[in-house]
Amino acid sequence: MKKTILLLASILVLSYSNAQFYVETNLIFTDHEKVHMPIDFGYGINLNTGYALNEKINMGISTQHLWFSCFKGYTIKSLEVQAKYYVLSKSIRPFVSIKTGMFQEKFTGIPTFNISDEFKNSFGISPSVGILFTSGIHENLFVNTELTYSHIFAEREVRLIALGIGLQYVFNKSKNTL
Repeated sequence: MKKTILLLASILVLSYSNAQFYVETNLIFTDHEKVHMPIDFGYGINLNTGYALNEKINMGISTQHLWFSCFKGYTIKSLEVQAKYYVLSKSIRPFVSIKTGMFQEKFTGIPTFNISDEFKNSFGISPSVGILFTSGIHENLFVNTELTYSHIFAEREVRLIALGIGLQYVFNKSKNTL
C-alpha cells in the first residue's frame, strides 16, 4: 500500500513539475588500459535516463555494456548515477558530467583449458565533457557527443577513455528547461 501511495504521489508531483524526462543512447568507442594487462580497442553502448532539474542541471541513471577486441570473453558493464551541468542554454550546449557507480568485469572462461567464468564488481567514477546540440529532425531530438574517462577501482585498476556519440529524446519539452 505504501508503494502505491508513493507511486501516485510521484506521478502527481512530476505531472505538475517543470522537470523534463529524457532518454539517451550512445555508441561508444573506447581504449582500455588495465594495469599488467593492456587491452586495445573496444566498443559498446550505453543508455541514460533522467530528468532536467532546470535548464542547466540534469540528473539521471546510466548503464553501459562494453566489449573488447583482444579478448572475446572480456566485457565491462556498469550501473551509475549521473549529474550533468550545461554551460550554455543555446542550441549548442557544452556540458561537464560526473557518473559514479558499480562496474562489473566479466571474463568468460575457456573450457578446453579448464578456466571458469570470472566476475568482479568494483566501484568506479567517470567524469566527462561533451556537447549536446539540436538534431534538426525533431525539436525534442538532440545529438550528444561525449568524451569520458572512467576509472574503476578494482583489484587491478581499470582505466578507460571513451568517445561516445548518440541521440537524446526529451519528453514533454518546455522552453525553460532544454
